[in-house]
Amino acid sequence: FVKESETRVYLRNTGLLCRPDPNLETEARQIAEQRLLEYALEQGLLERAEKAGLTQLEGLLRRLGFERVELSVQFAD
Repeated sequence: FVKESETRVYLRNTGLLCRPDPNLETEARQIAEQRLLEYALEQGLLERAEKAGLTQLEGLLRRLGFERVELSVQFAD
């Protein structure tokens, strides 16, 4: 996801009669991030990514010689 502290607006064109809103970009990014997360959840993308990641990691560990591999995922709050 987007790191808010590492994003910048380098060019803002508001026209002559409109004052720039310093919070507009932040609010827009927050709304976009929330909508992307909602879409990912609706489409099952997070579950698919979790399964694919576990499969890849298990395969890597087995190729490295591990015979018994148990993986679990815990999401941060």
